[in-house]
Parts: sequence; structure tokens; C-alpha cells
Amino acid sequence: MRNVVLIGMPGTGKSTVGDVLARRLGYRLIDTDAMIVQTFGHSLPELIASHGVDNFLQMEGHVGQQLDCDGCVIATGGSMVFSEPAMLHLRSIGTVVWMDTPLQELERRIAKSGDRGIAAEKGVSLASIDAVRRPLYRQYAHIHIPCAGNKGGVVQRILDALTDWHAQEP
Repeated sequence: MRNVVLIGMPGTGKSTVGDVLARRLGYRLIDTDAMIVQTFGHSLPELIASHGVDNFLQMEGHVGQQLDCDGCVIATGGSMVFSEPAMLHLRSIGTVVWMDTPLQELERRIAKSGDRGIAAEKGVSLASIDAVRRPLYRQYAHIHIPCAGNKGGVVQRILDALTDWHAQEP
């Protein structure tokens, strides 16, 4: 397996689960949100505020499109799915896993963590963001993982699904 690409809503645990998953697989973790912050020198909320949502999405897509690695778990930003070129590229270099967390749990996590820099216009509800993104997550994912419970259980479900997925590949 070349890479594992994690997609899903903000707050679903892509970075947290990705870190544990990478260690279990002996892979390196690449967090595209962290790459964006490092590349542009500002936090995600600052970038979205200063450049606007559309320009931020272009920056994010560019980062996703340029990734070239082997043996990595790639934790993407929640809005990476808005860049078709980036997602087609990520699908070509890895197995895409959609981490699907219930909306109520996402709302709890995001409220607890403060400003996460969600790429959406001010005032848009998390439910609305989820409704727009959900079909894109479904479209690009090779594997769909309902995420409930602790991170160890989620990691194990992903590992099991990856094993099953790769056993079915020609």
C-alpha cells in the first residue's frame, strides 16, 4: 500500500487518528493543514480571513495536488474535497479513507476547540457544511469508516478495512 489518505469533516480526528495509524503502519504522517500553515506563515483562520474562502481553497488544493510521497498517512483538510485535481491526484497515490463522524459529535468537538479555520463563509452552520461536503467525501473515498468510539477503535477499523480493500484489489 503506497499511502493512506484521510478525508472527512473538521473535527473528525484525521490528524489524531492519522498519527496513531501512521505509527501502527510504520508510515510518516503528513498533515496538509500543517503544511499550509508552514508554507504561508499564518494560521488557517488568518489565511481564510485575509485571502477569502475561495483563495484558501485554491491554496489547499495546490498543496494536495503537489504531494508526492510513499509510505505516508496523509491527513487532509476537511475542504480538500473541493479540489477535484487534488483529490484525483491523492486517489492515484493512495487509498482514500472517509472518516465519517456524526454531526452532533463534530459540533461538540469544534465548540470545545475554538476557531479551527473551517473553510466556509461566516455564519454557515456545520450542518450545512456537512451537507455540501458529504457527497464529495462519498465520491472520492475508496473506504468509508463510521467514526464512533475511541481513536484506538477507529484506527483498528481503518486497518481492518484497508486489509479487506487491498485483498480485493487485482
